[in-house]
Amino acid sequence: MTHRLLLLALPATLLAACGHGGPPADENPGALDTSTGDTGPVDTGTPVGVAGLRGEGTVGAGSYTGFEDSYFEGLDGTEYCVIRSQVNSVDLAVAMPPCDGCDWSFTLQTSASAVSQGACVDVDPSTFDGATFSYGYVAGEKGGTLAYYYDGAGWYGTYATASFDAGTNAFSYDWAQSYFYYYGG
Repeated sequence: MTHRLLLLALPATLLAACGHGGPPADENPGALDTSTGDTGPVDTGTPVGVAGLRGEGTVGAGSYTGFEDSYFEGLDGTEYCVIRSQVNSVDLAVAMPPCDGCDWSFTLQTSASAVSQGACVDVDPSTFDGATFSYGYVAGEKGGTLAYYYDGAGWYGTYATASFDAGTNAFSYDWAQSYFYYYGG
């Protein structure tokens, strides 16, 4: 019997991993194969987990330093695969346009990516290194707080839960981006 967790994306505007649109096309960190034979998938239709990004950082005068986890987590809290990348702001010469209306924004780059939790089957964490992307922050009025993401075409709001403490300059976020489903055969 084969047991697999298969990542199925929500709308295409929600990216899958590490701020750079997901792992390379030939890698699926959400797929776990725990047996040697494959009798074919059977869709149970029930989501069993969430894939997303979460991170923490410190916002300084013209700089950002922190980490970002690309995670695949069961609805029961089981962390199937977590890849942690260090994230630091990059030189302004390669930075994206600033986010108008944001409290702050930075262009970031990943490095030192490694599996920090779970069994990330067939995933080379080093492929997460060197990703360049931009995040911004806006303190919300009615809807809480929003994180903004720059995808090369412009800035847009995310569904991330984000917080920023202006006293300590600490930023944290959790951006659930897609569900994954159980397939067994």
